[in-house]
Amino acid sequence: EGETVVLSPLGTLSTRAQRQLDGDGGWTSSQPLTFKTREGLVFPVDDAPPPLQFSWTSKAVWLVSATNVQVSTGGAFHVVTSDVERWRPSAAVGTSLFIRNETELVSIDPAGTITRFPFVEARQSFSAGDTRWFSLDDGVHGFEPWRFDGVSLELMADLVPGPGSSHPHFLGLARGRV
Repeated sequence: EGETVVLSPLGTLSTRAQRQLDGDGGWTSSQPLTFKTREGLVFPVDDAPPPLQFSWTSKAVWLVSATNVQVSTGGAFHVVTSDVERWRPSAAVGTSLFIRNETELVSIDPAGTITRFPFVEARQSFSAGDTRWFSLDDGVHGFEPWRFDGVSLELMADLVPGPGSSHPHFLGLARGRV
């Protein structure tokens, strides 16, 4: 009948779920697969090629296979793009999938719209819920903390005003705060 994989809120597969997908030759398209969040949101995978990469948040599940990139924001998956090489080293944030390259963040939404967020240099990053936090230098503010939700990139604070840098590092959550 297929497998149901429960996704953790931290964006990682449990050891049991990883064994379900990797064991005995891995998942094949003849085996139905359903992803389910702990909150009960269900993402059935219908007739898809075996995924090479999974990425998810509480709002969306992304599958990157050898032939296409698919997304579900609840319910059936749909193909967003066939540009697999670009999106293979990616991560989900909000309902979008993003990649970070040398000088920009690039995101793709469930409709296939690509948005670019240029910067001079990025250093550390971490995820908190459906948001990704970065230490970025945009060429104007120096290295400062930035928040990315897959749709917008926002300077959170110019701690050293102007082109100087506060050099935020060891980014993370403590008691619910960045």
